[in-house]
Amino acid sequence: MSFVLLPNLQITAHIVGSSDLFAGEADFSDSFEFAENWPNTLDTPDLSPTASFVTADLTEGYEFAENWPNTLDTPDLSPTASFVTADFDDGFEGSDDWPNAFPITYTETVVTSSGDAVDGGTLDQYGYSVDMTPDASIIVATSRFSDDPTTNAGSVTVLKNNGTNWYEEQVLTSSATPTGSWGFGQDLCIAPTGDKIFAGEYSYSGSSGGAGRVSIFTTGSGGWELAQEFTGSGEEFRTYNFGYRVETNQTGEKLFVGYPDYDIPGEGTSQEGTVLIYASGSGGYAVEQTLTSSVLGTLWRFGQGIGNNADGDRLVIGSPRATAGATTTAGVVEFFRSGSGGWELEQLLSSSSPVTADNLGMSATMNEDGTRAAVGAGLYDAVVTNDGAVFVYSSGSGGWSEEQILTSSNTAGDARLGETEIWMNPAGDMIVAGAYFSDNPAAIEGNILIFRSGSAGWYEEQLLSSSVQPTIGGGQLGISFGVSSNGAVIAGGVPAGDTPATNAGHISIFEGP
Repeated sequence: MSFVLLPNLQITAHIVGSSDLFAGEADFSDSFEFAENWPNTLDTPDLSPTASFVTADLTEGYEFAENWPNTLDTPDLSPTASFVTADFDDGFEGSDDWPNAFPITYTETVVTSSGDAVDGGTLDQYGYSVDMTPDASIIVATSRFSDDPTTNAGSVTVLKNNGTNWYEEQVLTSSATPTGSWGFGQDLCIAPTGDKIFAGEYSYSGSSGGAGRVSIFTTGSGGWELAQEFTGSGEEFRTYNFGYRVETNQTGEKLFVGYPDYDIPGEGTSQEGTVLIYASGSGGYAVEQTLTSSVLGTLWRFGQGIGNNADGDRLVIGSPRATAGATTTAGVVEFFRSGSGGWELEQLLSSSSPVTADNLGMSATMNEDGTRAAVGAGLYDAVVTNDGAVFVYSSGSGGWSEEQILTSSNTAGDARLGETEIWMNPAGDMIVAGAYFSDNPAAIEGNILIFRSGSAGWYEEQLLSSSVQPTIGGGQLGISFGVSSNGAVIAGGVPAGDTPATNAGHISIFEGP
């Protein structure tokens, strides 16, 4: 294609060095129009054939090939190029068919823990579990092995933003004195209303044996206080991991607790798993119903991954080690709906092409109205062994069906995309997934990936990594994270980071458009 340039157009340019990155600022003092022979391949009016850029800054020039969109003269504007920085005063929106061709910049703020008094935070693993309120005003983060009040007891830090900086509001700890590495807060979530924190302590061992525990904190005039706690106990709770996964709905009145190593009495198998549903009432939270899988097997771990809609009346639950058809450990997911008769199974699905050890169902999430879901298969072999994948499911008149399988553009190492954490925005057109074992930029540094849905399907929009790299081992960014409802703020834990001490951990807060 060719350009029709207006007489006074001036362009100044230089190449920034990477064939895949187009950076800089652009300034077109006069507008320009696309030639009439521009192919009509763009979806949005902002880049229609007669669209004009009023002002833009490009510090380097470029040419379009005459037979665009099939070829290009330079690699800087290839169909998969990523614009890292750019400034268009009038702005524009990228076509849904042009996956990465609009300016995206994420700035990173690194937040470290004040550390414990024993060793200054060494081996605390701050950021092992992270969550955020939808308005990005509060972050909660676990220091899994902090020595408060005893060695490796674990703690949860509440962070608030004063408009300029993030600061520690309070540090929460277990109500009991741990007798070992109980890992208080190994999974946690904060109610979207910002007034309740749910902390799992799935290695907790009480006087009646080890089953795990969940603690609920509420905030008031005196700060955050323990309001309620409950443990897995009795004959049916014979093993650890009650509280392995904790999720809540938009009001914080429903609580979903995953107990993937639950032994169902009388089944002849073990560690089939269960999910306990709690509802808030005048006497606090009480069990509303206990869900088990429609398919049972030893170590199938139903409840390892849990996703729910905003109202808390639809669930997607994974059994990552279940047999799918004749394929062992491929994993399955089950969709549940709450009705007048309680919770009922809607549908059971496996991968369209199940493979042994894919482990579909390790993590799960849902959009606001419960019509779309995303499920992690952290050991899926997309390009290399265990690079992982995210399965997207959608609900229609015929029930739930597999929509697309998402994989990472980075295939260095067994990245394990979707193994531990996954998030979907309310509209269901954005997914954030962790690949905490990814070797990018170095061994096991980890990444957070952002996917968007467009007219041509889902595509990878951004791959985030922390600017602070540890000196010993990998940082494991993406093992857990919290995301604002609009997707503009992502707080990712880097639990093996070496700032300020070895494996002290930190949180990388990314802010984007």
